Amino acid sequence: MTQPAVRIAPKIVDCFFNQYPQNAWIESHTVAWGELNFALNGVLDLEVNQKHYISPPQYAIWLPPHTPHSAYSTTSTGYVTLCVALAYCAKLPQEVKLIEITPILLSIVQDFIQRQMTHPKTAADQRLAMVLIDQIQQSTCYNHYLPWSSHSKLEPILKQFQQHPASLITLQQCAALANISERHLLRLSQQELHMSFNEWKNRAKLLIAISMLNQLCSVKHIASHLGYQSSSAFISMFHRLTGKTPEQMRQSNVIETR
Repeated sequence: MTQPAVRIAPKIVDCFFNQYPQNAWIESHTVAWGELNFALNGVLDLEVNQKHYISPPQYAIWLPPHTPHSAYSTTSTGYVTLCVALAYCAKLPQEVKLIEITPILLSIVQDFIQRQMTHPKTAADQRLAMVLIDQIQQSTCYNHYLPWSSHSKLEPILKQFQQHPASLITLQQCAALANISERHLLRLSQQELHMSFNEWKNRAKLLIAISMLNQLCSVKHIASHLGYQSSSAFISMFHRLTGKTPEQMRQSNVIETR
């Protein structure tokens, strides 16, 4: 278990980058300022009040001040934390949210990391820090990227799919696992997950794929593991959800963390 870093209160926005190894666990802690956490590579898994918040690299997790949380890295993960001064948190979300990372926010963060600018000191860098706050405020927010359910019929399907996605390719196979009808499964998905079951499966596949890309698995191997008949079908799904091909995502992760 990894101890959380000891940090001083930010004046505007402080920017920290850490590379955590596979299976690193950061114990539960709380801070008196807001935090925006996201992964430049790998997948971020935060636990807040016994709820898991999982996000791929194009999303960040916003934590209001005084929010107890722990973190876990399923693979080696490049982890960014933006610490936002308490004085600026009133106009930001007052509960845990998943936030889309805008190109402007990402560009400023990458610039700060490359210059090792943890605490903005010059007037120019402090103006950039204020832009980060504006970007967080204006970004689209969600409650979850990959919602979960403890429903007795649905949870076994979700667990099986995450562990062995190729074993549950069709809706019929998924429904048969819980001994329910396909229509019942579709209805449960909307009621419990608030999205179609197919959308949930694609999001789960994306998180698995990003994790495997970070482990340097080939695109062909990932496609097969996820149950695709061809690599092209997997690449199409990946591009639809991320705007990048798997190899573009892999290369951008290498560049962003240099």
